[in-house]
Amino acid sequence: MRREVARAIALAGAAIAALGCDHFGPTGVRIGVEYEPGGYTFHFTSCRGAPIGVNGIRIVNVDVQGSGAGHDAQYCQVELRASQPIRGSWRYGSVPSSGVFETQCRALKPGKYLADVSGGEAGGYRDFRIEENGSVKLGKGTCD
Repeated sequence: MRREVARAIALAGAAIAALGCDHFGPTGVRIGVEYEPGGYTFHFTSCRGAPIGVNGIRIVNVDVQGSGAGHDAQYCQVELRASQPIRGSWRYGSVPSSGVFETQCRALKPGKYLADVSGGEAGGYRDFRIEENGSVKLGKGTCD
């Protein structure tokens, strides 16, 4: 019986190795952005769809990014202690309850943005646009 179990485990391992990691999908953080009355919520999952924690968030206005843009381009930065990440979702501009090193966010206005996060499964990014009516149009992201 033990031999059969060991052989089955070995065959399963060989099958996984033959398929390769790409078969199971990319690694990284999928970032979702949605508008709700009163603000924006960012959602963080693995590329496979499981909620995931992130240690840092940076949001840059791509419309003003470029040489000399500096502070004008960066709209939000949140840095957390690695032991207490933001899990699952975060309301834009809110201060996480614990583990914060730094939170600086300005009000989002219509334009094109890039959100990037650190932590999770190697971090991730998402392009998105805020329309004049406040709605969000998602662009390319890590898991796309």
